[in-house]
This record gives sequence, structure tokens and C-alpha cells, in this order.
Amino acid sequence: MEIKTSSKFIAELIGTFGLVLFGCGAAAIAGANTTAGLSGLGLLGIAVAFGLSVVVFAYTIGGISGCHINPAVTVGVLLAGRMSAKDAVVYIVAQFIGALLGAFVLQQILSGQLAGFTAGEWAYGSNGWGKGYQNEYGTASAFLIEAVLTFIFLFVILATTSKVGNSTMAGLAIGFTLL
Repeated sequence: MEIKTSSKFIAELIGTFGLVLFGCGAAAIAGANTTAGLSGLGLLGIAVAFGLSVVVFAYTIGGISGCHINPAVTVGVLLAGRMSAKDAVVYIVAQFIGALLGAFVLQQILSGQLAGFTAGEWAYGSNGWGKGYQNEYGTASAFLIEAVLTFIFLFVILATTSKVGNSTMAGLAIGFTLL
């Protein structure tokens, strides 16, 4: 049975929305607030939120769209020859819209704080590098780790979803790799 492109679009939009809302929401709402002296979830708790979001959506929308919910994954799947350029564009557009909607809802939630909310540099769960951010790694180190970890992430995705991979466990393997 062929799944309609519109169904894949909606699945990717909802999945990306959920990933941004839950992952970035964990970082923004329950992450450390050092100015208020609160410890929050910490890096491990935030990683768990992102990883489990991927697990949940892998099993929810994986059968519809493959649950890319990230343009980097879509580009990797495209380069591996597992999807058409037309479908890749549809997925990426859906992912951008889903991410924007997730960020908008998160912003609306954060703006409802009774004490008021002022968005700081990393207020919405974004990460970074350089002076003032965690251990202050330089641009080259940040690029290297992103490239290596994205390669490993895509390797796990492509291997577990291949004809010889264990597709019933793919969602767990992919989610825990992100974690």
C-alpha cells in the first residue's frame, strides 16, 4: 500500500513539532537555571527527553514517513538513495514548519511565567560552543563532534532500517543513539 505524500508531510510535521516541544521544552523549562540557583534536569535529563521523543515518534509515525523529523536525517536518507529529491523537499518543508510551530508553542508557554520571561541566549534549548557556553570548545571542535555524531546517528538509522536490520527495534536503537 502506497502512503500518500500528504500523510508523510503531516507525520513529519507532527513528529518534528513533538521533538522540538518535548526536547527543547525540557531544556528551556526544566533545564538548569543558574541565575535562580536551580539545578533542573541537567544535560542527562535533557538528552533523555530528546532520545525518548525520537523513540515515541519512531513507533508512532515510522510506518508512515520513516520518522526523519530532522533535515539532516532526510538528507542522509536521500544521499543513501532511499528517497526521491521531491519527497526530501516535502519532508524538509514539513520539518521546518513543525519546528517553527513547536518553538512557537514553547515560546507561548514560557511567556506565561508569572514572574515574567526574558529569553536569554540559550533560552529555548539551543546549544552552542565558544566563550560562555559550558566548557568553551572552539568552532573546529564543535564542527568535528557534530560531523562525527551525525555520521554515527545516520549510520544507526540506515543500518537498523535496512533490509538486514532489525526494524522492530529500530526506534529504540535510533532514540538511544540520539540520547
